[in-house]
Amino acid sequence: MKILLSVLGLAFSYAADWAILLAGSRTYGNYRHQSDTCHAYKIVNKFGIPDDQVIVMQYDDIANDPQNPYKGQIFNKPTAVGTPGVDVYNGCKKDYTGAAVTPDMFVAIMTGDASKTGGRPVLKSTAEDRVFIFFTDHGGTGIIAFPDGSLMTSTTLISAIKTMNAKKMYHHLVFYMEACESGSMFEGLLAPSIGVYVTTASNAVESSWGTYCPPDDMVNGKAINSCLGDLYSINWMENADEVGPKETLQEQFTLVKQKTTMSHVMQYGDLTWTSEPIGNYLGGNGTVSPFVAHVSKSEGSNSNVKSADIPMHLATTSTCELMLLTLRVAASSPRTFNSTLLDVLRLMESSWISLRRPETRTPFCSRPKRPWCAMVGAVRNCSELTPSNAEAGMITRSSTTSCCERVRCY
Repeated sequence: MKILLSVLGLAFSYAADWAILLAGSRTYGNYRHQSDTCHAYKIVNKFGIPDDQVIVMQYDDIANDPQNPYKGQIFNKPTAVGTPGVDVYNGCKKDYTGAAVTPDMFVAIMTGDASKTGGRPVLKSTAEDRVFIFFTDHGGTGIIAFPDGSLMTSTTLISAIKTMNAKKMYHHLVFYMEACESGSMFEGLLAPSIGVYVTTASNAVESSWGTYCPPDDMVNGKAINSCLGDLYSINWMENADEVGPKETLQEQFTLVKQKTTMSHVMQYGDLTWTSEPIGNYLGGNGTVSPFVAHVSKSEGSNSNVKSADIPMHLATTSTCELMLLTLRVAASSPRTFNSTLLDVLRLMESSWISLRRPETRTPFCSRPKRPWCAMVGAVRNCSELTPSNAEAGMITRSSTTSCCERVRCY
């Protein structure tokens, strides 16, 4: 018996942890997704997963974006004036960037298909290993989005997980997903028998939420002018920062569910082993994340914004700044003031109405002389959007095209 226990203990001690971390968006308005992903990397790195067993996909266009007031840095949490923020971009891995961040590459990584990745890393996990996957981006019913506008369906994702299971690429797999309608990627599709545990930021029919949005986006006195993180992601990561790797999966889920009050955090798959510590999947060397030493305990944010409305929220913030600029123009050039002010007021009016009534389907404008639309969310090949249908104010994927998540009329 002692020999048997010794052998079992040896086998257990050699089980490896692997992680895939993926930000599926680009552009500065989506700052929060790459910020979340680099924060997640900092956690698994500090908790002990070796770099050659962590694979990071991010478009990598945020740190050096002209709009970024801290060139070459990204922050996932605000700080007070005089308190430097924690730069999550410093040292963050970039295994797949730019055009390489696609659904096909994600599947190849998950399934260990190195023939499709051009020499980039893929999972090499075995039946004794534990795998953690974190995805953050936009989503819709049965889809998640990628930077080039391509979409991964729930069918494709579940098929990839089943392939991993068939190839014996994990003992247990934990998947955390931050996206609108993220529950629809797993609900009724994931068999408990294949050893996969999932939590999602929202159920199958609701939006997820951004957090640390303007005006709570200040880092050491400077406004980032974008949401720093996503609510569900911030809650599980700040929890991991605070408590370390010994908390159980179920304990973390319970706490994150309680703190994520704007959407319904969900569980799917095999729930029989959620008594295991999170360190079994995030790395279990017992080290607390460096965030604890440098950033005060979170009290949450008062600026949570529905993910689909974040572009409008940011636009409205920018509009207020534009009004101040307009007043300066008026002082220096009164002759141009009237026309400039009219344009600004139109933009402010439509932005304000959309924020006050984000759920309404009532037209936000009906100016046949000059209607135009701003695309919000995942939009591809939307040539169908014309001034006439723009006057509807909001067009959803279900009511018109298969590619347009949402547009707003100004």
